[in-house]
Amino acid sequence: MIHVFLGGKDYLSQKGIEPLISILVVCYNNQQYIFETLRSIFDQTYPNIEILIGDDASEKFNAESLINWINQYRTGNIKKVAIFENRKNVGTVANIENLQQKSSGEFLLQIAADDALYDATVIEAAYRKAVEIGDHAEMIVGQTELWDVGLKTKLGDFIPPEVAAFLKDASPEEVFAECSYHVILPACYLYRRTILDKIGKLSDQYRLVEDWPMHLRATRQGIKPYYLDGVTFLKHRDGGISHGNLVQSKKMFLTYYEDILKLYPYEVQPYESALSKEERERAEKYYRDRIRAYYAIHIPNYQNAVLAAENQGNVLDQPAPKKDKPASAQMGMAHEGSNGTRKQKIKRLIKDTMYRYSRKKVVLFTFCCLILLLCMAIVTGALTGEIWHGFGRALVVICAIVGLALAAEIAANVLLRIWRKVRERHG
Repeated sequence: MIHVFLGGKDYLSQKGIEPLISILVVCYNNQQYIFETLRSIFDQTYPNIEILIGDDASEKFNAESLINWINQYRTGNIKKVAIFENRKNVGTVANIENLQQKSSGEFLLQIAADDALYDATVIEAAYRKAVEIGDHAEMIVGQTELWDVGLKTKLGDFIPPEVAAFLKDASPEEVFAECSYHVILPACYLYRRTILDKIGKLSDQYRLVEDWPMHLRATRQGIKPYYLDGVTFLKHRDGGISHGNLVQSKKMFLTYYEDILKLYPYEVQPYESALSKEERERAEKYYRDRIRAYYAIHIPNYQNAVLAAENQGNVLDQPAPKKDKPASAQMGMAHEGSNGTRKQKIKRLIKDTMYRYSRKKVVLFTFCCLILLLCMAIVTGALTGEIWHGFGRALVVICAIVGLALAAEIAANVLLRIWRKVRERHG
């Protein structure tokens, strides 16, 4: 469903007016915060803005109340507002791409419906910087501040001072090298429409993560992110999917993390020739670390959350969107969808179990138990004069069982390491 109001394109043809800037507001189950987001847009000093709101099939999205509120509080600089309601959840990336296609602005800026522009001069300051630099300025970035859920207390800055200093003079190639292993650019920035053709379609590979792959593709194309020193773009509200700190978002967080795992094989590995040996090794190391964290931490945590919810007679509140299945030739480590065949489910269960019970802590704990049992068996044998008798016999049997478990854990660990190296080596 589409709601369009507050004028149309007639205003855009007037002479002497600054070029239109499209602000894309992405909403999913956070409409309670969108009024604060829109207020921060209405307050902007820039005179020619259109707002496109995309709701990705939220459970309780009320377009009518939102329209009434906008009509009451809108300001003269807002020339057009359009609200798009997706009938089914398509994910953040596809939602943004739909808004990009529907927008008309020469420049665009995207913002989550639970964040807020920092002050009234953000858009104008970013636009003036782009004009100062010239037509080749396709990305203007600034600071993003991290705030608590209520946007009352600042928790920190997204861009640390050393990264800000780096961005001032860094070439696109240098920024790509840094982004190849960690994200250094914020998600909210002003970009020129011309960048979209160079970036290409992201939703073919990603569902929830749009900013990091866009940074990698842009810098790989030679686009320089110009850092606007001393200007803060955004107040970012704590508690989103990327934080993974809400039980009901655990399943969605796994989808988010799977997007993160795709970045190296899709956006970095095929272009490693642009990196030095040290940069390649660094990017590969952090990719492997994320793989280990995914299987050793995030999957077990989600499984525990599911069990806890089931034991309480509840279900996880956050429905999981369908996951884009990763290219197995490049990933080789992602799960098949939950609607897969019985054979796929069994394979997935075996793989998850192997990762869960071959961790270093589990192996060490089993080893300590085995040593303790062996010591008890030796002491029992010394006191009774015969180890294979009564309590001593039970201890020997238990030692054998624990020893077999330890051997299985070590074997699983070794096999998984070999399997991972083979898959990574053969792409």
